[in-house]
Amino acid sequence: MAEIRDLAGCRPCTRRSEIVVPMITHSDWFVKAFWQSLATGITRASNLYGITSVLIRPLAFSPANEAVLVNAAAKNYSLMGTTSIPADLANVGVAVKNASLNGTTVISFNVGDLFIEQDAVMHHIGQPESIAGFKMGAALAALGSRAILCVMHQIGSVTEQQRCQGAMSGALSVAPLANFTTITADGTSIGVLKTAVNYELDSNPALDGMISLGQDVVDYYVAVLATRGQTASVRLATFDVNLSIIAQMQRNQLVLCLNQQQVLQGFGTMLLLKTFYMTRGQKLMTKLLLAGPALVTPADAPAMPCRLNSTLPGCVTTAPSSVTIGVVSLTAWSISDAFTQQAQFGVLNAAREHGVHVKFLETGLFDLQALALQVQTAISTRSISALVVPIPSRASAQDYGALADLAAAASIPVFSYGTGAILGADKVSSGAIKFHLGQDESVSGARFGARLNELMAAGTQVLCLSLEFGNDDMQLKCAGIQSALTGGRSVIVNSGNSLVLTIAARNALLAQQTLVTALNSNPNIGAIVFPNAEMARTVVAALATSSRASSPPILAGYGYNLDVAEMIRAGTVAFTADEQPFLQLYLATVFASYYLTDGLVLTNPLLETGPNFIDQTTLPAAIC
Repeated sequence: MAEIRDLAGCRPCTRRSEIVVPMITHSDWFVKAFWQSLATGITRASNLYGITSVLIRPLAFSPANEAVLVNAAAKNYSLMGTTSIPADLANVGVAVKNASLNGTTVISFNVGDLFIEQDAVMHHIGQPESIAGFKMGAALAALGSRAILCVMHQIGSVTEQQRCQGAMSGALSVAPLANFTTITADGTSIGVLKTAVNYELDSNPALDGMISLGQDVVDYYVAVLATRGQTASVRLATFDVNLSIIAQMQRNQLVLCLNQQQVLQGFGTMLLLKTFYMTRGQKLMTKLLLAGPALVTPADAPAMPCRLNSTLPGCVTTAPSSVTIGVVSLTAWSISDAFTQQAQFGVLNAAREHGVHVKFLETGLFDLQALALQVQTAISTRSISALVVPIPSRASAQDYGALADLAAAASIPVFSYGTGAILGADKVSSGAIKFHLGQDESVSGARFGARLNELMAAGTQVLCLSLEFGNDDMQLKCAGIQSALTGGRSVIVNSGNSLVLTIAARNALLAQQTLVTALNSNPNIGAIVFPNAEMARTVVAALATSSRASSPPILAGYGYNLDVAEMIRAGTVAFTADEQPFLQLYLATVFASYYLTDGLVLTNPLLETGPNFIDQTTLPAAIC
């Protein structure tokens, strides 16, 4: 298969030393505490991964100034991280869009989620401002505030407008008759800011809630309320969190703060740009990566100082060398199928970079009950620090959701991958699983089915294959395929009312015979869906000896290797869905390690790695 790589014109290798990422802010990296904190995440990733970051800032707060910086960076670098002067699509937005169109891979962070709508960035990592505001407003109203003041301190900031509008919606969702006031005051002048707040407090004696939109100004509001003797009567909440804010909360000067996990924003931007470059294009399909919003209450305050600065006296840090990540395979890590080998490579790469240990959990064959017992033992003996596991079944004696609960009860964080977006969704909602890496099987199936629907003749049927009894993965995908079929097309219903025909995983001859029988007995089969890359060759062999040899049905499936790539190039396979197993297990291991050592994690319930469809059009890029 070497020649197919040559045809694609692939680069021979990629090097970390080649990675230089300009990180552009609309504010100031070196003066303001929030941006200093975010920069520590950038530096952490740069040092950990052996890559270079360049911190860039405008000399003055101006959309035009930042746009100039973005344009200049795009001319000199192939990767870029940037904020936007809030939602400024006319200046920075145009610059980012042009950079993307000209080949620069861009991730926006902190502010700039509207870039996603322009399709200008690979990801945005941060939080939608209106959602963050909604959460803050609802929480403040839930505490009893009915007359709330929101103070915008950056004149012309669309982000602050979104925060206040979201806060108003949140407050009204809890208390429909609440009174909500928004004002703008120049935050560059302490005197102007304090005068504006005092005026509102004088004008509206009923005010009992107030929202600060950043850590740079909250001290002034605390001082104003203390001087007026209204610290107890006006509940003050703020965006952002730092040691000073936590101290104010412990002194009952603040009732809430909102953690944007800015360190994670900086770290995540560098991580994902590095991964994209080193893998020649592997990326999450989830565009919006949520670093927040996470509300911090007085009950959370005692634990926060060590989370913010683990070097403080009395804080205990977790050394990477003390961490063991338990990673589960449904079969065996030693088998040679493409998914397993790529997944294992991802685990080992992440473990080496982060300096953690790995415990591979397996049974050597597909036995969900025996594997569940092995995982249970690893949890109960605490031989693992974190668990990375599929959720293939919720049936009695092999309930992998229950294993997530068991791990969570033992304070072992769980990250699911592969199978489990649907079966483990309730465990993600409950917090037993941090997030799932992979794909929603039903959504994946529906997208797959829509493609098949365009290729199949009307009135024909799809034969869906599976290799593993008890694993609901292909059953869910094929139900999704069925939901997208029209024109009399349908998925074949097999014995036991199953949408999949399960064939022998370890006996290629028996699997081929089963397929030949199915093909000979049903001339209406218009498409066959294989469950992994290795099964594609078995299906082709069966077709050659069946009654359909001269008029084969459409062949498509899940999984990708060079053998499937060659079959796509030859026209034997119409398309395949690459689930990016390397990316799944690499990021699962990275985030498990990072959560244990740094205490930070994305809040998305699902990080999609597929389906990434590969056909003759997209094949050249996929080969590399």
